[in-house]
Amino acid sequence: MTAFNDTITSSDHDVTVFADALTDTCETCEPCSVSNDDFLAAIFDALPEGARPGVVSFPGNPAEVPNKAWFARPVPARTPASANNYFGVSSYFNDEAGQFRRTKKTFAALHAVMLDDLGTKVDMDRLRQYMPLSWLLETSPGNYQGGYILAEPVTDAGLADRLMAAIINADLCDPGANGPPPRLARLPVAISGKGAPVFE
Repeated sequence: MTAFNDTITSSDHDVTVFADALTDTCETCEPCSVSNDDFLAAIFDALPEGARPGVVSFPGNPAEVPNKAWFARPVPARTPASANNYFGVSSYFNDEAGQFRRTKKTFAALHAVMLDDLGTKVDMDRLRQYMPLSWLLETSPGNYQGGYILAEPVTDAGLADRLMAAIINADLCDPGANGPPPRLARLPVAISGKGAPVFE
């Protein structure tokens, strides 16, 4: 394992990305097993005071569940292996009513950047010219989500939006992905309930 930092420079800020990943290519590295709790602890090791990460967990087909199934619960929360399990790449404050909400208004900090549809809509070979990913999860056959853990959380929502826009403009992520504050990524211990049989 190798730990290293790299810095992405935008017009007005530097964002440092932390990667703790195997240095081999994706074809030769060995899959590893990690719990959802340990995965979240690695990403959210530094939180703004009063902020918490959130998870979304539900069974069944994501295209067929009611909207309320997508409401986030603050960590710690149950994420059974038999459910579709997601986490917000940002942490959040409670809203004015004291409720935990995954919204732009309650955004506290961006802790990781997730790249979606790697291997299908985004060519995996393009990533080899950049840093190794902090994580890579196969979410359906031949389709992956990967991510970079930020060394320091980004508390400026505007900067977080510009960072994600730059990644999409570089064709490194599905352009249909929404902005960082409410954005969800998959947890490693879960199913993808989109098809039958479900994909673990």
